[in-house]
Amino acid sequence: MNCGKNFANRSFLIYPVAALERRSAWIVIVAMLINMPPAAADWQYTRWGMGIDQAIRASGNALHPPTPEEQNRYGVNDTAPSLVGTHDMGSFHFVAVLYFNGSNRSLSEVYLQLQDYGHSRALLAALRGLYGEPLGETRSNLGETVRWRDDKHRNEIHMYDMSPISRMKLIYSPLPSNKGL
Repeated sequence: MNCGKNFANRSFLIYPVAALERRSAWIVIVAMLINMPPAAADWQYTRWGMGIDQAIRASGNALHPPTPEEQNRYGVNDTAPSLVGTHDMGSFHFVAVLYFNGSNRSLSEVYLQLQDYGHSRALLAALRGLYGEPLGETRSNLGETVRWRDDKHRNEIHMYDMSPISRMKLIYSPLPSNKGL
């Protein structure tokens, strides 16, 4: 009798295939996010305060000025988006919208809308793995808001999970300046 073979068979019975597949999927997702290049100070290939043309060049032309439809869809409080495109983070795919404010029209906010809401729980787990436990979480009948602070890259991150309408978005913005009056 081969004890090693019997042990392997018992191990297989203890860990069903489906559980191993789920566990493996989580390990792959977390490993992809941990090994992603960090948002090298600021957000991915951009820097807070850069101009529109600089952001287009930094994106490798992945971003473009919005169409009138995109301006209407992604405008916030009478602020039209300046650039729109797509952004992929491992297996997560987003519509990326960049806002430029102030008299010098400098980058002030990055909005990412998850394209496949079915990945929302995996994205939340990946964000927790990347940024740690959130600074705050709020739940309401509209959904869930989670907030992180990334001091290394000078980002404040808000995740809005609007489960009633199956939409998840991330908003990256620069941390407030510590400059005095």
